[in-house]
Amino acid sequence: MKKQEIQNGDWKYLIILDACRYDIFKAIYNDYLNGKLERRESRGSSTGEWLHRTFREKMRDVTYISANPYINSKGISLDKVSRKCNVFWNPQEHFKKIIDVWDFGWDEEKRTVPPHKVNKAVEENLESLERTIIHYMQPHGPPLSLEVGSGKRTRSGTKGIQVNIPPYRWELLNEITKSVPRKIAKLIPREPYWKIKELLSIKPKGLFECGVRLKGDKFYYYKDNLRRVLTEASKLIDKLNGKIVITADHGEAFGEQGEWQHPYGSRNPVLLEVPWLEINSKKAEKVP
Repeated sequence: MKKQEIQNGDWKYLIILDACRYDIFKAIYNDYLNGKLERRESRGSSTGEWLHRTFREKMRDVTYISANPYINSKGISLDKVSRKCNVFWNPQEHFKKIIDVWDFGWDEEKRTVPPHKVNKAVEENLESLERTIIHYMQPHGPPLSLEVGSGKRTRSGTKGIQVNIPPYRWELLNEITKSVPRKIAKLIPREPYWKIKELLSIKPKGLFECGVRLKGDKFYYYKDNLRRVLTEASKLIDKLNGKIVITADHGEAFGEQGEWQHPYGSRNPVLLEVPWLEINSKKAEKVP
């Protein structure tokens, strides 16, 4: 399997789907796009690891349109926003320009940046763009089709970035906001823990738990998020001119090898195997 070659690629637009695993993308993408699909190996099992291992050299000709706060124009480095990543890697030093959709495109009710907000940012800057990386937050959770309440705590508490919280305060905030149920959850396997929550009438949270408890399928909302972001990506591609590559920063684990989501430093294949779909935009017609 080839490594994911981004810095040496001949793309004009590189679309990143956050936490998109290869096998599920392969099963779904043909409903939305035509192109040449390959399986590639990511250099990281989480966004932070992927960033500092992938972008070792500066790409001063590239604009990064980012729905992920790890890539920000505020000068906040990886070691300040990721508890697991102790690498100093400042996104401002690696790209010509960063457009912070993670900030102005945040949806308080959805607790994320919806994909149409990314499209809008691209379209508003289209005339000035040359080589561009477009980073959507989906299929990463939370589920777009569910109302999940205010996102203020998630945005500032888990990223420590909205209000530029100093690292020592962010660590303290992270400890304060840990709930007792979360600590208990670490001692119990995921699915039995969700059953306990259901018996106690505690609402489900996250892609996996919502899928199991509301649909009987842990992949349900992950696939739904992927379909929604591919719908928006296909609309955007119609407006782009040049070679486009759709890939991912990393995959997503659903209990394989005892792992969930995308822990830093994992060698789990479902986290490292990502799609690499090459498209020539003038030929990239949506499937009827």
